[in-house]
Formats: sequence, structure tokens, C-alpha cells
Amino acid sequence: MTNRFLGLFTPAPLTESIKLYLSANALLRAAGIGRGLLLTWWMISPAEFGVYQLGLLLVNLLLPVLSFGSYEAVARFVPEHESKGQLWRYLRRALPLGLIVGVGLCGVLFLLAGPASRVVGGAISSASAADRAALIRLTAICVVVLVLYHLVVGVLRGRRMFRALSVMELTAGLLFTGGAVVVAALGGGSGIVVLAIYTAANLVTALAFGAAALWLVWREPHLPAAPDPPGLMRNLLIFGFWAGWAAFSWQLLMSLPALYLNRVCGEEVFATYRAMTIFTQLGYILPAAVSVAVAASVNKLWEISGREVAVGQLQLATRAVLLATLLLCLLLASLKDVIMLAFSRSYREGAQAVQLLLLFYVLTGGLSLVTIRFTLIKKTVWTFLCWVTGCIGAFLVAMVGISSEAPQHALVMTAWAGVGGVCIALLAALVLSSRCRLMPDRGTLLLLAATLLLLAPTAYIVAGGLAVVLLAAGTKVIFSPDERQVLLRQVSHVFHL
Repeated sequence: MTNRFLGLFTPAPLTESIKLYLSANALLRAAGIGRGLLLTWWMISPAEFGVYQLGLLLVNLLLPVLSFGSYEAVARFVPEHESKGQLWRYLRRALPLGLIVGVGLCGVLFLLAGPASRVVGGAISSASAADRAALIRLTAICVVVLVLYHLVVGVLRGRRMFRALSVMELTAGLLFTGGAVVVAALGGGSGIVVLAIYTAANLVTALAFGAAALWLVWREPHLPAAPDPPGLMRNLLIFGFWAGWAAFSWQLLMSLPALYLNRVCGEEVFATYRAMTIFTQLGYILPAAVSVAVAASVNKLWEISGREVAVGQLQLATRAVLLATLLLCLLLASLKDVIMLAFSRSYREGAQAVQLLLLFYVLTGGLSLVTIRFTLIKKTVWTFLCWVTGCIGAFLVAMVGISSEAPQHALVMTAWAGVGGVCIALLAALVLSSRCRLMPDRGTLLLLAATLLLLAPTAYIVAGGLAVVLLAAGTKVIFSPDERQVLLRQVSHVFHL
């Protein structure tokens, strides 16, 4: 291993972590948008694009459950064992446990691919029974690979090695993009083939970065082995179990309305809806990237500096990220008609769902930041309760509003189902945060309310965005003068101003 490559594996402070991870995510999303546009324009048919998107949805839904949430538990407990000088001892037990659980549960899914394929038969009615079974088997293999991949990510997150994590995720994304575009351009493009390339890209990346990360941990000096705290592996499994079901519920809330749309209206309407998420999910890039870095930082602060310091950093980061995300989504909403020109005509019917999808993603990002509080106090079951109540709400709206008789109306109601579900989940999170005396502050609540501007006509969106900027920059309603100075220094550091 070269020194330059191993030099990536060093801890980074919060500001640099955000800078690195945000830059990598921006490049990764740009590659994803380019890949999606190329695939939807001429490389694969809408039906095959729908199969590929369904495969991704199944992978994202099954990963947290079939992994038992092991990668989330690894990330949360790494700082604790690192500070005790017992990290290698901990990883020797935790990582094999996560892999054994993941391989075992995915093996069951692989063997039961036939019966499982009948469950999704209505979702891909144009595919044969053999093709549906092949998709399920590939899904099981992909989940095993992603269990390994995310265990490596968990170690890097827990150790705040965001240089390595950024390069790792960017490498996997670029390998996937290059492979998918090349194969599709050569005429071999199908939904299953694209998913197989995704699996291979993640496997290669996980093996390379995982080997380096573990080798460095093994080389580090360790304190003499001490007896494990009572119930260490049991606590790891319990934390991971609820973290896994929370992540499953989150993915279900993100996916359930679209899956129901697919079942009722077919692959092509589903593909149109999913194509709209290619650029509307830009509203989730910032909170997704920053929440990972913030969670790693506040977890470490919680262990070293205590509750007050950790929560203070979390509150400020939440407001800053919400403000930036809201302004970005307001800009995208105001430019909706221009952005739609990037899509082929067969996908432009989805334009009417764009503003609702932007609202959905900005609220989802806010909720992800709010639920970091439950990870700090090791109450991942509360995160699960928030997301599962949202899933119930989203499913009820989808059942009432989505009909095959009006596909265009079904697109809008699918987006409304997502918005309704995330609002219910957010309300549950606020109630539980109040119960543990970790309620988001006034500025956060105001910014969450301001997201409703995304439902307004363009003129009101522009006026509302300017009002939010003035409140943030010129009053104490959202940020205090001291907080603005801190944020300006951090932004200057991130962008080298």
C-alpha cells in the first residue's frame, strides 16, 4: 500500500469533514445525475430503467434489515472503544458478527428467490418468472456486498476518517457510472446488468479500503486487554437491531409511495416518477453529507466533552444545514421549467410532482438531523418509531390517492404521500425530543415551517426565500451574531474564501 493512499486514513475535524464529504457527495451526485440522464435518454428503455430502479429500492430496503443494522452499531461504538485503546479488540468481534448475520440472512433470501419473486411479481409484470427470480438473487448478492461496504464505512465514520470515506464513496460511484455507461453503450444494457455493475463496483471498493483501514488499526498501539463491559455484544446487537429497523423504515418511507405507484400504474409511470428524483434529491445531498460528519463529531464530543457541548454543536449545524438546503430547494423550484428541458419528452409529465418532491427531501434531511439526538442517547428504537409512524401515514395517503385511472394525478399523489409521511414522522421526532429534553431550538422550528414555501407559486417562492435570508443574516431569530461569525469562519475554511 502506498503512503499516499494510507495518508487518506487520518481523522479530520468537523469543518474539514464537512468540506471533504460534501465535495465528494456533490461530485457523486453529479455523476449520478449524468448517469441517470444518459440511461433515460437512449441507453435503456423506460421499462428496463424501472426494473433497475426497483432493484435499487429492494436493495436499499433490505440492507438495514438483513445486516441487522450492524454497520450503524459499529459506527456508534467505535469512538468509545477507540478512546479506551481497545479498537482492534472490538473490531475483531464486531465486524465478523455483522458479516455472519448479513451472509446468513441474505443466503436465506437467495435460496427463497422463487417464492420471493412472486411477491414482487406485480411490480415488474413485464418480466418473466425466471427474470424476477434472477433479480431477487442479484439483490441478495448485492446486499451481502453492501453489508461489507457499509461495515467499512462504519469504521471510517466512527474514526472520523472523512478523507478516506470521501474517496471511497467517490471511487465506487465513478466505477459504477463508467461501467454502466460503457455496457449500455455497447448494447448490453438492461436493468439487471446495471444492478450487477453496481454490485461489482461496491465490492472492489470495499475490499481495497477495508483492507487498508483494518491494517492501520492493527498496527496502532493498544492498551492491555481489559474485560469487556457486561453485555457488550448484546448491546451492540440491540443497538444495531433498532438502528437497522429504523433505517429500513426510513427507506420504506422514501420508497413506499413509489412502490405502490409501480404496482398500480406500472413500470413506465414509476420510471417517470423516479426520474424526477434524479435532480430533486439534490435537496438531500447537503443534510445527508453533513449529518454523517456531524453525527461522527458529536458522538465523539458526547464521549469526551459531555452533553452540553455535543448538543450545542448539533443545534447550530442543524440550523445551518436546514437554511442552506431550503434555499437550494427554493432555487430549484423556481427553475423547474428550465430543468425539465434536460429530460426527454416521455418523462416531462413528472414536472407537476417536482415541488412536492423537493419539499419531501428537505423535510427528510431535517428529520435525519433531528434524530441524531436519539443516536447520542442510544435510543435508536425512538428513531424507528418516528419513521414507522411516517410509513403508516404515507401508505394510507397512497392507498387513497393513487389510481391507475389517472396516471398524472397518481404522480402527484405519490409525492403527497411522501410529504404526508415525513411530516408525521417529524412530528413524532419533535415529541420524543421534548421528552428527553433535546428539543430543537426556535431557529430550527422556524426553518422547518418555512419549507412550506415550496408549495407556493414561483413569485412567492422568490419573495419568501429573500425573507428567510434577511432573517438569517440580519436578526437574532435564526442565528445570534456570535453564531454567524462562527459559521462565516467555517464557510470560509470550507471554500477557501
